[in-house]
Amino acid sequence: MSARADIRKQIMAHILGAMTEADAAGHDSFAIGRRMFPEVPIEVITEAWLEIENRKVEAWWQSVERTIDGELISRAAEGPAR
Repeated sequence: MSARADIRKQIMAHILGAMTEADAAGHDSFAIGRRMFPEVPIEVITEAWLEIENRKVEAWWQSVERTIDGELISRAAEGPAR
């Protein structure tokens, strides 16, 4: 990875970390990102916000999949339907 790409990755990780903490505390992570990093282009803040939202969506999908897997296992353990 080039030095420039590494710098971008580190900066994004810093912004994302601050916004993730804000989100976990129940705050508007986008607004907090804009307030904490006023010189950062809105597109970068938006990219960080989208990453936070994508993580939430992925966690939701995994929860749904675990629920379905658990139900299928329970049904299989109960034996054939009568």
